[in-house]
Amino acid sequence: MESDDSFRAFGREIQSDPISVLLAKWRRDAFIKDLKGRPDVVEVISSGSLARGTQIGPVHDVDLIVVFNPSEHQDYGRGSESAQAAMDHLESGLLEARHPWRGAEQPLLTETEQKRHVVKCSGVSTGPFENIIPSVPPVDVMPAVRQGGHLRVPEDGNSWIDVDPEKFMRLVAEREREWQYFTEVIKMVKAWAEHHHLDIRNLAIEVMVLGYCPRPRFFQTLAVGEALAQFFENAAQAHITSLKDPAGWCGEIDPRMDYGALRRALGEAADLSRRAMNAEYARASRFDPADKVPHPDVFWRELLGDKYPKASDMARERFWHPQADEPWFVRDRAERAAGTGPEGPSTGPWSDVFAPGVVPAAVPLTFG
Repeated sequence: MESDDSFRAFGREIQSDPISVLLAKWRRDAFIKDLKGRPDVVEVISSGSLARGTQIGPVHDVDLIVVFNPSEHQDYGRGSESAQAAMDHLESGLLEARHPWRGAEQPLLTETEQKRHVVKCSGVSTGPFENIIPSVPPVDVMPAVRQGGHLRVPEDGNSWIDVDPEKFMRLVAEREREWQYFTEVIKMVKAWAEHHHLDIRNLAIEVMVLGYCPRPRFFQTLAVGEALAQFFENAAQAHITSLKDPAGWCGEIDPRMDYGALRRALGEAADLSRRAMNAEYARASRFDPADKVPHPDVFWRELLGDKYPKASDMARERFWHPQADEPWFVRDRAERAAGTGPEGPSTGPWSDVFAPGVVPAAVPLTFG
């Protein structure tokens, strides 16, 4: 497809800064190491966009789930008192594990705050690297206990709810194995939502793409543009009124979302992506001259925003520049035929073509 190079450039443009990702993963690994050292912790699960590989732009936070040993906390998972106790226990454990007096070689926790499901660790000191390393993102740590194949986590410190983030991660990973650009489509839909100022959670976008992005058929080569256009078409025709947890536990993902605005935006996106694909096919057809058909990047840029490259920019990047110098084998033949090369005058087949002492600018090559 003509827009393939543009989509690759767009993907590079919206990706998170590699240094920010590295710092986020560095801080995540430091927290995981300390939390796994706690005697009542059985596992630590990395979750969120960073873990699923669907992060775009700045890394705003790092998500972790701490699964406690039920034999150590038999009351966890039921009752309002145990929900608040789990949050308090996790917060005190984080402060103890990341205490400033542990040593300056570790990033040091200085501030925590309890949120709806998590303890947010936002204040941090990087010890002797304070003036060298940029600020690192906060870490959101959620306490949990395992019950069967899913988890129970506290909500607002007064109750427990059932969640299964691991199933969602498996679903995304499965789609990525089926088609290597699936997470790229998620990132581009996030960029589209950001460009059109849609107030929609990242998790809701990922669930929407999981439900409406096409799956490649056997032996089908599915381009990113084709998948993106089909996603918008499918989502627009679905007339979405609800986006629920695909694991079947949490119900509505974002009850505050304006689904009317989402449906209108999806309808406009479906129209623009349809026009882009029509331009793709028309320019590839022998019956529609490319100079009379708009470039598909015009429509994709209107849909995805200014970070998507202009058609003129990609045309310059793809332009083939002619060779500035003659190939060595042509120049060598010409010199030998004119008698100016190291072998002197030639009596070969070129001697009756060029007069002695005359070096032509170029020698036409024929193949036959």
